[in-house]
Amino acid sequence: PEYIEVHPHDNIVFVENHARQTCEGFIKIVNRSRHFVAFKVRTTNPLAFSVKPNQGVLGPEGTTSVRFQASTYEIDLNQSNDKFLVQALKLSQHVEQSQIPNVWRDSDERNREIQSIKLGLRPDTGHTLPP
Repeated sequence: PEYIEVHPHDNIVFVENHARQTCEGFIKIVNRSRHFVAFKVRTTNPLAFSVKPNQGVLGPEGTTSVRFQASTYEIDLNQSNDKFLVQALKLSQHVEQSQIPNVWRDSDERNREIQSIKLGLRPDTGHTLPP
């Protein structure tokens, strides 16, 4: 099933903010279906990366931006092999933000169709963010 599109579709481009000693990247999630869709974003290194929002609900043809941030003390982007996973699940109706964890947990494994999109990371060596 293909409910969502993610932009960029392969690598999250991280830009360093030297003043804050952080690096950050963004993705855009687009719901291409006529249904409500729950999404969640996972990382292989949750201690190093802050992901906001890390889950949510998109209405039909809705969009959202997700921000990834890491401390440059904790991670060297040029050496990192960290990966990210965006997953989407079609909903029969809208659910409140507080109920999203229950939707994922309570869904019957055999009956749910989950779309998964894998992303890597890439440092943007040509730009830095202002303080």
